[in-house]
Amino acid sequence: MAHWFHRNPLKATAPVSFNFYGVAGSPSANKICNDLRTTRARLLDMFTDSTCSAEIMKSATDAYFSLLQGFIVSLDGTTQENKMRFIQNFKWTDTLQGNIPSSQQDAVFELASMAFNVAIWYTKFASRLAGKEK
Repeated sequence: MAHWFHRNPLKATAPVSFNFYGVAGSPSANKICNDLRTTRARLLDMFTDSTCSAEIMKSATDAYFSLLQGFIVSLDGTTQENKMRFIQNFKWTDTLQGNIPSSQQDAVFELASMAFNVAIWYTKFASRLAGKEK
């Protein structure tokens, strides 16, 4: 029972395009959307990469989460919700519903779901380290 944590499967997700035609019209806004798409895809690829180190995972996680924070945190520093928070739909599976995805149009849902996958990756990584001879 001591090593049950690393057997949890990773949550599955659907691809997210971050294409906001008509909303993100400037070149800098389009660059942020492209960066979100590529950093998310890179982070998802790292979950199944057995050569990925903890430092590389932290760097990729920080890159994606920092961009995603732009959709969550208010831009003017007030406590009001960011209007961009609910603009993108995200789909994730969970351990209770099996292969049936939950879909929410909320960037906080994406942040929590991705953070859960990062946590599962770290437990699997720790299990691999603990299983080594050294």
